[in-house]
Amino acid sequence: MPVGTAILHNLANKTWLSGLSTALEAVKDPDRNLENFESRTLGAIAVPAIVAQTNRIVDTIMREARDPISRIRSRIPGKSTTLPTRRDVFGRPVLNAGGVGPDILSPIATSQGREYTREQ
Repeated sequence: MPVGTAILHNLANKTWLSGLSTALEAVKDPDRNLENFESRTLGAIAVPAIVAQTNRIVDTIMREARDPISRIRSRIPGKSTTLPTRRDVFGRPVLNAGGVGPDILSPIATSQGREYTREQ
């Protein structure tokens, strides 16, 4: 049973299922997840994916976008830079992951491994 749960959890975290996963979370717990689902969906409808992908190349830093208008602005080249920078737990800016091959044409995103240091 734990193996099946791990497989389902892993599948739910894939980008090609993230829309479905977010929709199911919004149905399961609307008080907590409905606003996120609505703003992501509105952003995806208002700004075509090719424009958003172009923005990822132009603005390599991830931005904080919590409301629907911010989500739309985060996908538009030139407008995304007006949003606050998303930061990791150490206060460093979070960078957009690149793609395999030419980033604008790549359906496969890549990321670098995270380095964590532990003080002893």
